[in-house]
Amino acid sequence: MELYPILGCALLGAGIVALVIPLILRLARRYGWGRSRDFHHTHKTVVPRLGGLALAAAFVGVEGLVWLTLPEQCSKIPGRLTVILSSLAMFAVGFWDDLQALGARRKLLLQVLIALYAHYEGIGIEELTLPFSEQSVHLHGWGFVLTVL
Repeated sequence: MELYPILGCALLGAGIVALVIPLILRLARRYGWGRSRDFHHTHKTVVPRLGGLALAAAFVGVEGLVWLTLPEQCSKIPGRLTVILSSLAMFAVGFWDDLQALGARRKLLLQVLIALYAHYEGIGIEELTLPFSEQSVHLHGWGFVLTVL
């Protein structure tokens, strides 16, 4: 695999994040979108909660570039669309929770449902390779559990 396409994608992603983060910070300050101190956040000041939006924008931007420039390669990767959709769905749950607290149970339920969808579509952990030994352990039914966790 050539280094240049990978480097180009990395630079595009970093560029998108570098452009979107200042915009998010400006909007967060203007509209008061931030998380104040609460049970599990101990920041001394209000912290903008929407930084994940920049990462999602970079993910979509890089995926769009790859899809436009290498469509034949994208079609050869099984489960690619499922990984993209599941990733964006997980982001959407976190983003929704940032905007309006979902509660731990509801958030966990949504995350488990997304993981179940990914498993149903064929994305999962089927075996583990033990470090330093090259030995693989087939997980059988435990692969499903590990995938959802």
